[in-house]
Amino acid sequence: MARKTWPVADIKGRANNLLARPGLSQDEKRAIFVFTEAILQDAGQYHGFNWIAWLNGGVDQWRQDGKPSDVAPYLGNEYDRFFY
Repeated sequence: MARKTWPVADIKGRANNLLARPGLSQDEKRAIFVFTEAILQDAGQYHGFNWIAWLNGGVDQWRQDGKPSDVAPYLGNEYDRFFY
């Protein structure tokens, strides 16, 4: 049986697409995130993550609100994230 490899960048891209889907539960997204993070770490290709809501207006609202120390309300759901 021939072995097949899958580029890590493709795995990250698929994970980012899944993490952005509104129909998945936070538990499902957590599993995807943890699995993908381990692959990226092991491959030496982990470059961090960010929250989707933060970049889609959350940071702007945080600034308008005077940059409160608690940023959690501006991040959205915990695992609505993407990998860099």
